[in-house]
Amino acid sequence: MKPRSPSTKQPTIHQVFAKTRPLTSTNPKAIKITRLIAEMICTDNQPVSIVENPGFKRLLQFLEPRYTIPSRKYFSTIEIPSIYQKSSTANVDYMSLTAHFLTEDMKQIHICLDVVPFPCESNTATNLVNFMNESLKRWGLLEKINVVIRNNARNIVSAMEVGKFTIIPCFAHTLQLVVKDGCLANERISLLTATCRRIVGYFKHSVKSYKLLRQSQETLGLP
Repeated sequence: MKPRSPSTKQPTIHQVFAKTRPLTSTNPKAIKITRLIAEMICTDNQPVSIVENPGFKRLLQFLEPRYTIPSRKYFSTIEIPSIYQKSSTANVDYMSLTAHFLTEDMKQIHICLDVVPFPCESNTATNLVNFMNESLKRWGLLEKINVVIRNNARNIVSAMEVGKFTIIPCFAHTLQLVVKDGCLANERISLLTATCRRIVGYFKHSVKSYKLLRQSQETLGLP
């Protein structure tokens, strides 16, 4: 009989049981898997509810039986916001497209179709309408659009004209412009908001001051 290589070692009982013991939420591997799932949801524009899908759960169970996937609420309120806080604040243009429609029983539905970096160098009307048309074609919706809700930016207005879409101006954005042009044009309000921005900026850029502020809030019982 050929002697066993001296480099071959039998696993200990502890190692054998460790491979079957469920991963705790603080286990480095479990933390990594949870983060990768959250990044997949964000990168691939998937619904958070995917973590509750039976097929997705079976896949994870096969790949790592010791891992217990957190709830969709955990991903939406903790893990994904954590990624957002740590993500790059680089000056990148994003384009979003949301579909609004009614079901047969008149229930209003909103579905995010795209939130992706804008690929073109400039946000011209032609580039915007081309991007929008490509997205709608990909979803098979280009011929099913009844009306487009747009903001009041000049390039967006021009893009809707180029694309010959029936449009409705966004009331919220119109109201925002009214507030900006009306209230913020007031010198006293502008001075007040500028002062508030400086106060916020001071605590945002000073870790020591921010900690002191938090301590004061806790002492005073403030949120």
